[in-house]
Amino acid sequence: MTEVTKEVKATITAVTRATKAMQTAAANAVKSQQDLATMAETSSAIAEEIEYKASQLDQIESQVEAKVREAAADTAIRIKEHRAGVLNELLDESNLAEIRIDDLAKLRMELNTAKADNSEAINSAVNAAVEKAEAEAKMVATNEKSKYEVSVAELNGRISSLEFQNKQLQASLDNAQETIRDERTTRVEMAKAAGSPVINVPASSGR
Repeated sequence: MTEVTKEVKATITAVTRATKAMQTAAANAVKSQQDLATMAETSSAIAEEIEYKASQLDQIESQVEAKVREAAADTAIRIKEHRAGVLNELLDESNLAEIRIDDLAKLRMELNTAKADNSEAINSAVNAAVEKAEAEAKMVATNEKSKYEVSVAELNGRISSLEFQNKQLQASLDNAQETIRDERTTRVEMAKAAGSPVINVPASSGR
């Protein structure tokens, strides 16, 4: 019985370890989801920074237009006489550089394209991270499930073996009790035939 108890304890210990391993896998999956949430927050911060830079660009353009309107009356004659010099002076005072309208339109187009490309890159990175986290979580869960199923199968096998051994022991005990009863009956019959006192042989209780 001591060996049987040791086998059962060992089996229970294996099942317990498998269960703890599944719990660890679940905790890792939760951590992956938390990391994914952090990545999403970072992506949101990047998008906000892009919008803030675009807003600054719009503010600069508004400031330039306001200064140009304020100085329009004063520079009308000077521009006619010294067009290039006055323009450069105005740009210097406003801390700006000369740029052609076509070039400005091109820069704006490139900015919009960069925003779209960045947004697409962020979405792709997030989707890739999600798929990777899900695949890893599924793989861990599958491995742990397999380990658990193997442990349960081993436990069931050991239990079946113990049940078989118990049946064999019970059969041996029944045979021994049957043999004792037969021997007792034989002795009683022999004693009766010989006219001797009957000697009672106590039957085994099986304990």
